[in-house]
Amino acid sequence: MQYCPKCHAEVAPDDNFCRKCGARLGTKPSPQLSETVAQMAAEYSRQVRDNPDDAAARHSLGLAYMYGGDFAAAKEQFEIVVTLEPQFADGHAKLAMCLAQLGNVEAARRAISRALELEPDNARVREMAGRLKAL
Repeated sequence: MQYCPKCHAEVAPDDNFCRKCGARLGTKPSPQLSETVAQMAAEYSRQVRDNPDDAAARHSLGLAYMYGGDFAAAKEQFEIVVTLEPQFADGHAKLAMCLAQLGNVEAARRAISRALELEPDNARVREMAGRLKAL
């Protein structure tokens, strides 16, 4: 049997993420992926610095932080994204993912509920809502 290093739930050997808390399982990102993520973060950081109200650049920066495993920094970007673009369902969904990773399940549920209100037919959002409800 294998267990999630974060929440200790049982996980299948071929799972990439914990089905309970969403934590990444297995090995760390490859050095090539890490370099690509770092380059993305640097580029989008410049764009955000030059235009702090650019929700798309902040969303991309949040994604770069997420891919790099820095969920706290990603959460900050997605919080700004949903303030700038309150109707952007994916911003709310990504915020929910970060909040769940950081252990704030109640806030994650609120964020995913908002995403679900905005895009009720989005299968990914519905699946995430179901996972958060089970926590």
